[in-house]
Amino acid sequence: MRIEDVFRHPKLYATFRQQPAIRLLQLKYKFVRQWLELDKSDSIAKAVKALDSLDATSDLQAVDDSIRQQIYERFGLGAA
Repeated sequence: MRIEDVFRHPKLYATFRQQPAIRLLQLKYKFVRQWLELDKSDSIAKAVKALDSLDATSDLQAVDDSIRQQIYERFGLGAA
């Protein structure tokens, strides 16, 4: 299934939107890691894998900012 398919089917989209914030963050960075083709030993890939150990009390914004900053620095995308 392609990402676009989720938005074309209302039931899939509704299911996607009902996911907890932590799950959405995990899915986001899993996709990014695959898209960037990062090896499992890569520091960014390890940070993404560490998302699996977070719980609902985690500061998701801080974790998101940290991973995003690593990606920006690595790939020269400018300030986060």
